[in-house]
Amino acid sequence: MATQENQEAETSYAPTEVLPLNRIKRLMKEEADVKAVAADASYAAARATEYLIEEMAARAFQLTLAENRDTISYSDVARSVSQWAATEFLRDIVPQRIPLSEIIKRLRTSNEDASAAVNGDGKVEDMHTPNGDAMQS
Repeated sequence: MATQENQEAETSYAPTEVLPLNRIKRLMKEEADVKAVAADASYAAARATEYLIEEMAARAFQLTLAENRDTISYSDVARSVSQWAATEFLRDIVPQRIPLSEIIKRLRTSNEDASAAVNGDGKVEDMHTPNGDAMQS
């Protein structure tokens, strides 16, 4: 009897704990080729999303604890995304922040490298465009 109740509870797609199934279904239908979404498909997507969020939060919190803090920051989430292979698809969406001082340092180094590539005649030697093609001097 108790086993039968457990089986019924597992197969009836109860609302997920956090994400509304209607919203998940609507997001799935926004894909151009998707005509309809079955209830079990939206439920599976919602549960998978909740799991992903829970795991990301746990990984970010571990990074927070390693720095003796108790508040998860953006940088903790970004680092957890960059370190976990399963979230590789999120790396452009949740990039690690680069301090302005680091950007300035990189620009200066880049400019110095460009200056060093110019010989005494003012001609560019061995320079490449951003796409990797050799520049004409």
